[in-house]
Amino acid sequence: MMKSDQTQSAGQGMVPLLMDKPYGDDRSMTLEPFVSAEEAANFLAVNRRYLLALARKGIAGAYSLGTGMKRKTWVFRLSELASSVAGKKQQ
Repeated sequence: MMKSDQTQSAGQGMVPLLMDKPYGDDRSMTLEPFVSAEEAANFLAVNRRYLLALARKGIAGAYSLGTGMKRKTWVFRLSELASSVAGKKQQ
């Protein structure tokens, strides 16, 4: 494995390889995984169909995959959903 300060030739210039540092950032970054609609609905203790209706209306934390006009696959980030729900309570 190459170190992050090494480079690899790519076409007309040198491109740095950032293997052990995400995007050159010195801080360690942990990415939150996406979860399915079923898991997100269980997390919020709501019906899956209700959560999907909220997703279509633009609730924070919902992301559609694909380009279908009629049906889309939705994935969710639990922390963003929780923040969205908590934010609605305060208003």
